[in-house]
Amino acid sequence: MALSKIRSDSIEDTAVHGRRNLVIGGCMRVAQRGTSHTGFQNNGAYTLDRFAYRRSGTISSTTFDVTQENTSGLPEFPKCIQIQVKDAAMSDPNTPASARNEIKYTFEGQDLQHLQYGTATAQAVTVSFYVKSSVAGTYSWYWNTIDSEDVYIAEYTISSADTWEYKTITVPAPTTSQVDTAIANDNTVGVNMGWTGYGNVTGTSDHRTSTTGWQAAPSGSQPIYTDNQANAFSTLDNTFSLTGIQVEVGEQATPFEHRSYGDELLRCQRYYYEITHDSTNRWGIDGLYSNGTGAALNFSWTHPTTMRTNPTFTAGQGSSDTTYYPRKEFMNVKRTNQSTGRVNIEFSGGTSKWDAEL
Repeated sequence: MALSKIRSDSIEDTAVHGRRNLVIGGCMRVAQRGTSHTGFQNNGAYTLDRFAYRRSGTISSTTFDVTQENTSGLPEFPKCIQIQVKDAAMSDPNTPASARNEIKYTFEGQDLQHLQYGTATAQAVTVSFYVKSSVAGTYSWYWNTIDSEDVYIAEYTISSADTWEYKTITVPAPTTSQVDTAIANDNTVGVNMGWTGYGNVTGTSDHRTSTTGWQAAPSGSQPIYTDNQANAFSTLDNTFSLTGIQVEVGEQATPFEHRSYGDELLRCQRYYYEITHDSTNRWGIDGLYSNGTGAALNFSWTHPTTMRTNPTFTAGQGSSDTTYYPRKEFMNVKRTNQSTGRVNIEFSGGTSKWDAEL
């Protein structure tokens, strides 16, 4: 019997492969901190995992809510992140002069080394996402390299209010003169990107008139939008929403890389995780102690995954005489003033949090 051969073209060279998306949590399903964050006035914080609400400018009568919402008419992405203006509309984004807000995502530098910034072989990247706003118009997205302090701002158009629209933006490969410093190969911030909901267009360095090519960020500022920026929050209860966010190497947007919830959760826990305790659902460590009264007892446990850096630890309602030593791989606990016999180090209420966000 003659041997058969597999044709070299039987596997498409143009097939879309996995592990393309550089964004964690872009489908907006993971919300370890909760699904509703209300009352933001000034600079906010991380809300849904890996996505932060950021705002500058003080307007005492205006607050914003950031929530995880169900989408409608977008079956591929059941969840989204939403900003909603509360209390008073932002009818004039030029007051005060520094007013702006955004949804922001931050990348570790060591995860972007294949972009080869600062070299002659630097790579283009393409971002794709679904967006919906109460106000149609021109909006801004930015890509900011921290080590070189260069920024690329792009405009995109929302054609219809309150309608999900798919957008793609390509950041061209920078030349060495445009981004002359490589992204640091470590666990610190390498690149920030963000979507602006509104922004002042006079009297502040947060905006610029030109959107062509890479530009150096002005000293002491970070321009993130253009003079054409729409005001999504001109009317009370207006919203701005995002989902299906993907960043990939190259000039072509490909279908969204869906990962399992467990995979996404574990990736998010590199930066943050928490455990909620109550009197009927206690969490802790039991042990036997027999070295005498008043000495110390040490325990440790590992995190779900290695965290980005040694985390900041906030304890729930725990045992007294306990000292915590959080490390990125594990958590050490020291309990003093123990008698002989059985010892319990437990959390019987509240929420314990480990935070290693950028």
